[in-house]
Amino acid sequence: LIHSHMSDEDDGRRAKEMAPICGPVEPCDGHSGPIHVVVDDEHHHHNTAAAEPRSSSASRTRDNSYGHAHYIPRELMNQQDGIVNMTLEPVETKDVIKELRAAKDLEGLSKEAAIVLDIRETRHEDILNKMLAAQGVAIPGVMDLLVRGRDHTKFFYRSMQGRQFIVVYATVEDLPERHLILGRLARPANLGAYDGTDTRFIGLCLSPAVVKYTKSAEEMARTAATLLSDDRFFNQAHAARDVETVARAIQLFMKGLELKDSESNGAGPIGRHHRKEELVPGESYYCVLQNGQQFSVTNAVLVGWIKESDDVRVQQRVVQRGHKQEVTIEYTRVFHSHRDAMQAMDYLSAVREVPGFGAADGGLLGGLLSDLRRRMKYYVSDWTDGFHYKTLPVTLYLYFICLAPAVAFGSVTAKNTGQQLGTLETLVTQFIMGLIFALVGGCPLVILRHTGPLTVFTGLLFDITVKLELRFLPFYAWTGIWLGVMLIIIAATNACKLMKYMARFHYLPVAVSSCHMLLLAATTGRFTEEVFAMLINCIFVYEALKPLIKDYDPDNKEPTLMALLLLFGTFFLILGLDAFKSSFYFVQPVRNLLSDFSSTFAIAIATGCSRLFLVPGLETVNVPDHLRLTDPTARGCGWIVGLMDIPTWGIFAAMIPAFMAMVLFYVDENVTSSMTDAPEHKLVKGPAYHLDMLVVGGVVILLSILGLPWAHGSLPHSPLHALAYADREDYVEHGRLKRRVIRSRESRMTSFLSHILIMLTCLFLLPVLQYIPLAVFYGLFLSMAASGVQGNQFFERVLLFFTQMAHYPPSHVIRRVPLKIVHGYTAVQLLMLILLWVVKSTVIGLSFPLFLLLTVPLRSKILPRFIDSSYLDRLDASEQ
Repeated sequence: LIHSHMSDEDDGRRAKEMAPICGPVEPCDGHSGPIHVVVDDEHHHHNTAAAEPRSSSASRTRDNSYGHAHYIPRELMNQQDGIVNMTLEPVETKDVIKELRAAKDLEGLSKEAAIVLDIRETRHEDILNKMLAAQGVAIPGVMDLLVRGRDHTKFFYRSMQGRQFIVVYATVEDLPERHLILGRLARPANLGAYDGTDTRFIGLCLSPAVVKYTKSAEEMARTAATLLSDDRFFNQAHAARDVETVARAIQLFMKGLELKDSESNGAGPIGRHHRKEELVPGESYYCVLQNGQQFSVTNAVLVGWIKESDDVRVQQRVVQRGHKQEVTIEYTRVFHSHRDAMQAMDYLSAVREVPGFGAADGGLLGGLLSDLRRRMKYYVSDWTDGFHYKTLPVTLYLYFICLAPAVAFGSVTAKNTGQQLGTLETLVTQFIMGLIFALVGGCPLVILRHTGPLTVFTGLLFDITVKLELRFLPFYAWTGIWLGVMLIIIAATNACKLMKYMARFHYLPVAVSSCHMLLLAATTGRFTEEVFAMLINCIFVYEALKPLIKDYDPDNKEPTLMALLLLFGTFFLILGLDAFKSSFYFVQPVRNLLSDFSSTFAIAIATGCSRLFLVPGLETVNVPDHLRLTDPTARGCGWIVGLMDIPTWGIFAAMIPAFMAMVLFYVDENVTSSMTDAPEHKLVKGPAYHLDMLVVGGVVILLSILGLPWAHGSLPHSPLHALAYADREDYVEHGRLKRRVIRSRESRMTSFLSHILIMLTCLFLLPVLQYIPLAVFYGLFLSMAASGVQGNQFFERVLLFFTQMAHYPPSHVIRRVPLKIVHGYTAVQLLMLILLWVVKSTVIGLSFPLFLLLTVPLRSKILPRFIDSSYLDRLDASEQ
């Protein structure tokens, strides 16, 4: 569809493109054929094209495109103030069934019979006044908003057009209610159609200034244009003799769309979010590339970038075999760009065997062996892909975002464990686990670290040992050993497949004769994933602000004030430098440099300011001058924990907290891998859930014997790693600035080099680390939390509670789900977030992982009793 906007210079509005009002105008994207703007001396330009009913065959050639242009008399151009600014903008038709407001508007149009037939007027204002008067609507001054120009040079100010129709719309201040009126001219008239044909139908849409986006005049115009672009409705309305016939045609249009939607529920296009029971055996799937080559999905999967807007074609074949009919449904996706086609080929090659879900992955070690077979062929490229300019800034970025929480959570762990585990042990854990995982882990973009929930868990474990009168480190070590064994069992038995109930994107198996189809689908997991991700972000904000509030001294305010300046100074420096890439300052290489090294520059500048303006009492990183244990007396022999320094019953009692920790590791590690491998990141080498779990389990056993803190997959570090390493671009959608990945990179180099830097810091640079104020790292915490909430639909829906309805974002949730259901769903997630926070912060914090698991039955069993499943599916879906 093409949305058009014309104005004279006095309005002061500027369009995206300025063109002389003479000669041919190049067509917009998505519009077939040239668009011409012709300057004519006469008001009426008689066109030979007859205004006959449209045929369905003709409609297929025009791809439901709208266009706009005007025949502007030369007298207007000869006037000093007669310059006309014209904009052409492609607009997609609406999915009226799923767009709730669009369906209500069409229902209201048919029920209220806001339809005017046989309008004999031919002038712009006369036609619109006739439509308003027929409905008993009187709006003073509305014509100034709808029609511009003078005398014989009138034109519609804002409109959407298609073949033989124009939909005019405007926003009117203090309008009590919205109006959608449909009119049919008695005789076709030339009102400025872009293709020169006469206009037969006129739509008029008016809305108040302060309304929700879905109720705006522009959205109403899109709805009316979608209706008029349907050839069956157009022909029925064209032949109708009364208003009731047109109203019935609208109802038939709606029923026809509902029928198409219901027919696709059983085995519809890949664009739908399929449930397991909806996909039946006997289906075959094909991926057709741009050049027509057919890629059959045999022992492979078709995954990635499958959305409702994709060109997916469905063909059904019925084969009679004896007394049985075998139905085969072929899904074909057509790629319209060479780059997308090549990426799909890479993806198909990468995920021929996905861990733990296909028949070949069944049995003991099935998923693990599948991971190894798939990842081994990419092992060399995992290193060679790191020879790129972005490796350096991403390495430094990872260095600081891993170093900062290790220092902060290490100091908290020291306080919670009576100095038996501290900052230095956390740093050693960071580089040991990071290096091992970079070398042999499955997904190289996943970052492991000692997280906030693990810090709380470790403190609670220490309290238990005090009450049981057991030595902490031996009990901690045995807990870690049991934990590692459980994680290895999970990896060996393909238990990671249960994450399909907790991860936003998962692989859904469907047996298809000799092949398997795995769909990347949104399920109950987004509910859990969003709550857990928000919890991690809240922990970062809390840990950043808590020390400043706790250490505030009314008698000595200078350290706190300086810490606040450093914290927010670092935070805003990172945000400001990162935004340089999309600014107009300096040249592009300089902007890229400032953006890529934003965290490094911000930390260096803030630390320099703290040394320039020395404030006594300002807390800095508390680490020793050289590598040594925080409390050597708490161990058996050097770095090795005395495992037999507790009674036998204590060894087996450690299995209980180990099980609790296993649940936490299972959820956190798999959710991290799932969010890192999300489709919007466009990774092509596939996940490795079981291999990652095996490596984590083995390293946890090693760390436990050494008496070091544990680590697992980290949010938001891992998704931020994928985004930082990718090439991204800014784009505008529905008037909102967004950012998307245009090219991804996957390499072990960044993780390996960043943890080498952490190791060198522990060996040689600990004295230098003492100069960095903790407030600088807390500012980095805030920036990570701010980056973590970007794209989190839960956070965006929470903001709706405090947003004026007229300024709601035009997301698919707002358009396709009733507002009360959106708020109710968000409120349930918010209550779960609060519950998890309370549990984490109380004496029952050891059971925190079990409360996290409660989100699964809450979403899959309880919420469907109160909310329609179709609405839940749309709330769980990615932005469309």
